[in-house]
Amino acid sequence: STGSSGINAEYGYTEHGAPALHMACAQRSLQESDYISCSIHCQYLDLDGVDFYCHTLLDVARTHVYKSEADLVITSAVLQFLALHRTEHARRIFKQFISQHLPSSPSFPYPTPLLNFTELLLRAIDRKSAALVKILRDHYKPTLERDPTLTESIDKVLRVYFNECKQQSPLGGLGGLVQSLFGPPADNGAAASATIQEDADLD
Repeated sequence: STGSSGINAEYGYTEHGAPALHMACAQRSLQESDYISCSIHCQYLDLDGVDFYCHTLLDVARTHVYKSEADLVITSAVLQFLALHRTEHARRIFKQFISQHLPSSPSFPYPTPLLNFTELLLRAIDRKSAALVKILRDHYKPTLERDPTLTESIDKVLRVYFNECKQQSPLGGLGGLVQSLFGPPADNGAAASATIQEDADLD
């Protein structure tokens, strides 16, 4: 209709809806302390909207959850973006959150296993390696089980980026994994099946 066309034009409609409209809804939800609705709308913001979302997550991490749960807040947001194939959004919000939430340790490795997982996951996505994502999912299983929705989100990321359903990971170790993620690009199959000589202390 003419009315809906006018709204679309005004707010810059995209395949996920109008980012400006989502921003307005997110701001309204934040004013009402409805953080769940705010988060839902924030996943559809444009890249500039990441700053607003990060500020919201920092507020939640500092005042609305236990200190030990702050890593769950940011990891959930990263997976939220990745499930929509919004890689740059995920990368940016993680970097901004870490720099402000952990100013004394803003680089890898981080103080918690879940933050290390998130960093390595983003690197595995950059390497376009489903095998590495699966190794991470399995290695960090005890940490991911803190919130059952995390594993579900990782499985969705595998479908979105690699068109793969949940399946058993290939054999491999974390030492070889870390080397492959932080070293120069290598063959994904070889990296995933690398035999570790010494496990990296990331837990």
